[in-house]
Amino acid sequence: MIEEEFNNFLRGREEARERYKTIMAVCKKGCRWSDVKRAIEAKEGARIDDKRLTELISNLVKASFLVADNGAYKPADVLIEKVF
Repeated sequence: MIEEEFNNFLRGREEARERYKTIMAVCKKGCRWSDVKRAIEAKEGARIDDKRLTELISNLVKASFLVADNGAYKPADVLIEKVF
């Protein structure tokens, strides 16, 4: 069910699909913004704009896949953590 919801979230966001998957994988056990930035840049071999990264993370928070907690991000639910 969570995978289906995530795939629905990705519809219309195909250009950022892999970035969203990377963010969720990095944040599976909790992460900071800088952890996500390093992971995406390492995977893509190119710099990601800070504003764009913030937008991607914010979209996941707004969609309730991640929650912000004292400067860190983590899955909004234990089941989400298990899927990623």
